[in-house]
Amino acid sequence: MTRLKTRLVTPDVRVTPRAFGGLLTGLETGPVLSWGLLDVVSLRLVPANDLGPREQFATPEEHLKLVQVPTYGTVVLRNTSTDDRLLVPMHIGFFQPGAQNHATSRALVLEAGETLQVKDCFCIQAAEIACGNVPELPGPVVIGLDTSGSMSMSVTGWRGRGATSKMRCVDVAALFAAAILRRNPDSVVVPFDTRAYDVCMDPSDSILSLSERLAKYGGGGTDCSIPLRAANTKFSKRRFAGCVLVSDNESWVGAGRYGSTGVMTEWQQFVKNQLRLGGHDIPAPKLVCIDIQPYGPTQAPERADILNIGGFSDAVFNVVASFLRDDAGRFVAEVESIEL
Repeated sequence: MTRLKTRLVTPDVRVTPRAFGGLLTGLETGPVLSWGLLDVVSLRLVPANDLGPREQFATPEEHLKLVQVPTYGTVVLRNTSTDDRLLVPMHIGFFQPGAQNHATSRALVLEAGETLQVKDCFCIQAAEIACGNVPELPGPVVIGLDTSGSMSMSVTGWRGRGATSKMRCVDVAALFAAAILRRNPDSVVVPFDTRAYDVCMDPSDSILSLSERLAKYGGGGTDCSIPLRAANTKFSKRRFAGCVLVSDNESWVGAGRYGSTGVMTEWQQFVKNQLRLGGHDIPAPKLVCIDIQPYGPTQAPERADILNIGGFSDAVFNVVASFLRDDAGRFVAEVESIEL
């Protein structure tokens, strides 16, 4: 690793002082500052006797107000000063108890009394910290994310007014997929209902931003075999440690061979293909079916290479990781540690 040093370049790199007008009135170019490969031209105050009166600016501490956060990545700001412009620094943060935190992605200028909607802010995620403990899997996985119509139901089911969560099943599924993708960036997410949806995801994006985008797909019926079919066709040359299906298991589309479900037919093909490709320090791929609302039949029977999980909590991440690693002792310990 090469360590870059900070240095102030004055002997070999010089900039002829130049005064500015408009917003930068009262400033001139100074020496070039360097940090590794980055060179920055500094700005400094022009002596007061060289110019007339300088423009006054309102201070963010006193006059910058957060008015509203209409959606992720968007904030509404107001300059409460009635006389002066306000310069909003880049990366200034807004922290709100019980709400999404944000930071500006660029410097902003607000005129006196101006209210400005800024749509390119960074989400400062508590979820990023919380998901920092999501385990790394033994290899990339195919994550089948059910986005069918039934997944729009509340994760708690209908329990009457005041007792029914606003969190939908698809929100939970999308959050799980985003967290796994963030920790295991070579994995593939396949949103599906009765067809697969092509989605280009940036694993470096924020957890909640990823999950919000994923939750917008679909809305039709359910065919839980589709992610596996995509793995067997579109991604047939890629090695995977297994597949994780996150659904409410209300799959009524897609029958398999000889009376089996479509999931089992595609899973058998998936196993054959992955064993042919080889790779990863596991004897064979594994299938995990997470049923967020476990009240109906499963799409795959429980056996050595298939795990059915009913419900959802943060313990699911470690259970899935242990099962995919074929670590029987750790898997049993993770299961037994869950309080019922």
